[in-house]
Amino acid sequence: MQIELSDDEDDEMSTPPIYLDDDDDVVEVMREVTPKQQAPTPTSATIKLQSCKTLADEVIVAGVVVELDDEDFLRVHAILEDRLTGVITLEGNLIRRNSHVDDLLPKTRNEVCLCLRGRGGPDDPSFGDYLVTRAVADCKRIKTCFFTNESFPLFSDREHALDVYYTVDDFKARAQLVCRWKHVETLDTSRSKVTSMSLTRLREHECDVGKRCPDTVLLRNFLQTRAQEGAKAAAKARANLKRAQASTPSAESVKKRSLSDRVDVDLTGDDQEDEKSMILQSVTKRTRHMSIHKDDLTLAQRQSITSHFGKDKPGRSFALAIGLRAKPPRHSRKKTYTFGDICTGAGGAARGAQQADLKLNFLLDHWDVACTTLQLNFDTNILAQKISDFCEEEWYSWMTVDVLHISFPCQPHSAAHTRDGQDDAANIATAYCVEQLFARCKPRVVTFEQTSGIVTHNGGYHFRALVHQIIAQGYSVRTRICNLAEHANAHARKRLIIIAACPGELLPPFPDTTHGPGKLPYVTISNVLRNVDPDNTPDHMMYAGRKNEESYDPHVPLRAAITCGGGAGNLHPSGKRTFTLQELACLQGFPPHHQFFGLPTTIRKQIGNAVPAIFAKTLFQHIVKSLEESDRKLAAYQPPMIEIGDEDG
Repeated sequence: MQIELSDDEDDEMSTPPIYLDDDDDVVEVMREVTPKQQAPTPTSATIKLQSCKTLADEVIVAGVVVELDDEDFLRVHAILEDRLTGVITLEGNLIRRNSHVDDLLPKTRNEVCLCLRGRGGPDDPSFGDYLVTRAVADCKRIKTCFFTNESFPLFSDREHALDVYYTVDDFKARAQLVCRWKHVETLDTSRSKVTSMSLTRLREHECDVGKRCPDTVLLRNFLQTRAQEGAKAAAKARANLKRAQASTPSAESVKKRSLSDRVDVDLTGDDQEDEKSMILQSVTKRTRHMSIHKDDLTLAQRQSITSHFGKDKPGRSFALAIGLRAKPPRHSRKKTYTFGDICTGAGGAARGAQQADLKLNFLLDHWDVACTTLQLNFDTNILAQKISDFCEEEWYSWMTVDVLHISFPCQPHSAAHTRDGQDDAANIATAYCVEQLFARCKPRVVTFEQTSGIVTHNGGYHFRALVHQIIAQGYSVRTRICNLAEHANAHARKRLIIIAACPGELLPPFPDTTHGPGKLPYVTISNVLRNVDPDNTPDHMMYAGRKNEESYDPHVPLRAAITCGGGAGNLHPSGKRTFTLQELACLQGFPPHHQFFGLPTTIRKQIGNAVPAIFAKTLFQHIVKSLEESDRKLAAYQPPMIEIGDEDG
């Protein structure tokens, strides 16, 4: 097949250096760390003591919580004395009030959070990890603190606040503390940077006896509530349907009316551009399901489509022209987990979810061109609407999913976004509807993908607000800036990935990196392009820009991240052209059979905005394993037996 070349509108560099840790965003870490003053590090002359006393003459032993003079608290793990100097220090876990944890938690008085910070370690460190030391002279008093995984306000003193405490200061100073959350930060000590963060509900084994609830019970309660609310919503929908049917004409008249209102597409005209325009209009009018099917067309119309869109591959061109939905291969699983996608775009995350054997319940995007692309690839509910409309419309059972993925618009937060756009405010506002989305979809696990620039944009305000919304719904959350080149992507694409899990659900860890130093070699351009077959590629996907640069070795990763413009410096190894749209799609992780709809500029935008499908597949496979483990524990759980003594005893 001949490739049609034309001058590209992008003025791209021809031979920039290759940076595997570079992206359009320059953020590499979560945030900088402000060091806190600590007691001297224990030495070989240090011995453990059984107890010691505070300045107020209170006895400190291992396990108690003491208040420090900087308004933090310490859960004492060990009491140490330096035999040479006589200095006594306390080693333990740092605890902070919710209001002091980077604006991530609800600012509820006397609710506190366990804070663990240290270099790389386990995803779920225990209380014995990441200990800090404080001088016993820094202790003000011993505090009563309960550790529980129950939801607020259980075990809080708030119910009796007016009876026991006369002022807010009295309540703050004298009321008991309740710890429900654990905040873990992983440090790069060489740069004093936080590289990943998690904020999780305490697990059952971390809670005090009598204050704990089995994690499986929390998950079971969540699933039961989800089912009950779904049943109520379904009953309401059925009642509304009955009322609507009672006030409408007969079914036969409705059928005749729907047939008369149907959009007819005349594909027998001589003007090819008018024909394509009519096809596009008929496809984009539909907001949920495709209404055109090949059986509805006459033989003459089918022949017309074949003649205009390519005789050599009529089946593929026919699907592209009228928007037939490609049915995904069927897979058998013991249990099928459902999936929904918000701001789906071209369907990179959805394709990865499908490859991970998740059942696609719905895909939502407000851009009609992207929705047409989704119609070409997925046999599911395609919603061409805004998030606000989705949250307000009538509830359907397929809106409830096990796994929900959200890619809120990221352009305003990108480091490459140097000028304010007219849609910036609206794009930022979409990320403030987490509560409504969670209430509608009731997901067990949620994943977010965002540009890494959101961590520092506007002082990190929008990032903290996003995490705060997730936590406010009772979900545990884990965040990390991932270099997708380390997960088999063909170029370094740094993205903030967030994983959240409902109460009682295991919070899936991030998948281990597979490519890089000491691991598999990075995926190269030649590794990807060998899967591109020009003879089986639609004509409109062969578009490429003409260039006249030096050739280079194709056995290297892509020079720059793929963006909406293709990526500065991303040339074909021949140096004579840019990559075709099909090549760009494959380099972005899409399989070769993924179809795209639109003009070259809109297709390139869809590709540049997409979540690399190859990374999404790995991520969702990891999540499916975590869900299966939770379900195994749920199935094996047996409530404890309560012994009832004899009446005579």
